[in-house]
Amino acid sequence: MAIDVHSLVDRKSGLVSRRIMADEEIYRLELERIFARCWLFLAHESQVARPGMFVTTWMGDEPVIVTRDTAGQVRAMINSCRHRGNSVCRAEEGRAHSFMCTYHGWTYGLDGSLVGVPGYDERYHAELDRSQWGLIPVAQVASYKGLIFGTFDPQAPPLEEYLGEARWALDYVLDQRAGGTEVVGGVYKWLINSNWKLGADNVMGDNYHGAITHRSATTVGHQTASRVERRSNGRDDNLMAGPGIRPGFTAPLSWGHGFMCDLQPPGDTNYREHPEPLRSYYEETLPELESRLGPMRARVKKINLTLFPHASFTTSSNMLHVWHPRGPNQTEVWLYVIVDKDAPAEVKRTLRQSAQRHFSPAGMFEQDDMDNWELSTKAAGGTVSRNYPLNYSMGLGHEKWEDDGVVSRQINAINDESNQRAFYYGWADFMSGEGWDGLRRKREEWESNRAPGSGDARRG
Repeated sequence: MAIDVHSLVDRKSGLVSRRIMADEEIYRLELERIFARCWLFLAHESQVARPGMFVTTWMGDEPVIVTRDTAGQVRAMINSCRHRGNSVCRAEEGRAHSFMCTYHGWTYGLDGSLVGVPGYDERYHAELDRSQWGLIPVAQVASYKGLIFGTFDPQAPPLEEYLGEARWALDYVLDQRAGGTEVVGGVYKWLINSNWKLGADNVMGDNYHGAITHRSATTVGHQTASRVERRSNGRDDNLMAGPGIRPGFTAPLSWGHGFMCDLQPPGDTNYREHPEPLRSYYEETLPELESRLGPMRARVKKINLTLFPHASFTTSSNMLHVWHPRGPNQTEVWLYVIVDKDAPAEVKRTLRQSAQRHFSPAGMFEQDDMDNWELSTKAAGGTVSRNYPLNYSMGLGHEKWEDDGVVSRQINAINDESNQRAFYYGWADFMSGEGWDGLRRKREEWESNRAPGSGDARRG
């Protein structure tokens, strides 16, 4: 039975069908049309810094090895032997000279080539063409300022084109200092009974939930470690501020990307309320940040960013969430802490500990969010309730588009749902199965129709 994906996302009204959060057929189509085509986050370069270093990860439902070969090139290939399909690497990370299947011993080099076959002469009579039986490669692998991405689609556009204007926010995460960044503290991994999209759309633009969902955490004085995050009376002013008070903008972008940015007033970079060593570190490195990224990003209080489909950044503690789908009703969440490589060890440790308290499986905010997403997913599959759409209409038709050189188009409305709508517009476009030329035309339409003073360009 064919699925009309555009009927599931109503651009005119901002309504989204609950089916996309619970339907097995839709989930299988997502693996084919999104996770097998889009650029996906694989690893940070610091995790495979030297030849032979590797990590294992996922691209949709495909297990993948990411490694650096003897020539220094980053490789990614499906973690499945070409003989009987068994895993050839069972460790999550490490360093190796080759990968051997423990079933029959077929052995592969760091570049994925088949280099060893037991009984090659006497059993295969030296007739097996080993050059044709290497590990299945990821079609394209590329890095952006320390982050490694891959796509199974050889026709996918270059990575930087795919990232587009999201790079403005991504650079704030990755490029504050000349030494770049690294991952510290390993990778936190856990399962939640939630659809993968709920975490992605929450991080990229849901400012509406904070005052309710996280009230208990902020009431007891829970704090994060973002570069500028001022508090008073035990409250998180960033979460509790009302509409129209907070300076900043949301940036709903083409292809499902989007970010929101809170800004301090010009000239206000007050770090006094930060504990040491963060206060001194932020004060000392502010001139470098401004010289590298400009005065606007020197005013950033917090950025939340989702790169479609499944990589979400929150600068509140330098965290990256990756939402690995495990069916329509389950997600495996991976959390990375990314810090300036040249930061002192004590600063890195403080940021890691802050991330643990804030998010991670036991994090105060993470537990609040997980509970909401699990209950939302459960309701999406109800026999009756699944026929009633979800409402993403906040601010629809009241957007104010501007162009001031920050990103080519932005909305000065930090409390709306424009980012989530952009995420589901991108979802519907990819799920339609349209080729990259068609997707580029949709991107050009999106960008050309967003003129200063206009409403939501996708309403019609």
